[in-house]
Amino acid sequence: MGLVLLKIFLGIKWLTKGINTNQKTTMLAMFQPIKNENGIKIITIAKGMASVLLRFVVLWLFMWLYAFELTGSETSSE
Repeated sequence: MGLVLLKIFLGIKWLTKGINTNQKTTMLAMFQPIKNENGIKIITIAKGMASVLLRFVVLWLFMWLYAFELTGSETSSE
């Protein structure tokens, strides 16, 4: 059980590793009305969110596969 918690903790640490203060502010700015007329702010928000979402999807997939391995719910034709 300790190994599972360690892997989940390391996965969450990896998930939040790339979020620095700049990306946190752009993630918060996503919920604010965009005041810039040029597309620079929109592109920055999209890049920050894409990075975070990709990491979240990979972490979720890893946790799902690990849980599947622990439960041993393999379908056998026997």
